[in-house]
Amino acid sequence: MPSDTGTLSLAGDVTEITFERQLDSPPSVVWQAIATADGVTRWLVTEADMGDVVGGEVRLVFGDDAVVSGTITERSAELTLAHGWDYGPDARSAVAWSLTPSGPGTLLALSHRGLPPDQARGYLPGWHAYLDRLASVLAGEESGDWAATYAAAAERYAD
Repeated sequence: MPSDTGTLSLAGDVTEITFERQLDSPPSVVWQAIATADGVTRWLVTEADMGDVVGGEVRLVFGDDAVVSGTITERSAELTLAHGWDYGPDARSAVAWSLTPSGPGTLLALSHRGLPPDQARGYLPGWHAYLDRLASVLAGEESGDWAATYAAAAERYAD
């Protein structure tokens, strides 16, 4: 079983955050949670538009009114989804999701590549907290308070 702790790698100025999470829900249920507007508004954002084809647009509005947008670059068979993560003209990165059936559940792999190095450290506990919220929602629980979830995750990654 994978650790729920993510990793941050840096090669030159290229960053990559990766996570693997074993989830108790089947891939079709996890897919709905990560690839549809109704799904992501339960655990990730307050408002969303999620395209449903390669070339479609993604627009995510966070509780603090921060907006991330991007274009879907890969989407296949409810198993892979990749899209841009653009939050400004000089802040472009990419997120990729992969779902693998694993017993009655799903192994979820997340990669966020290309963040500015000075911001990547904050994203590591951020994604950790969001994935904790995703697991809670998939288990039929409330997603919980974002600030508290992030603070607990940030402690795990403190230097």
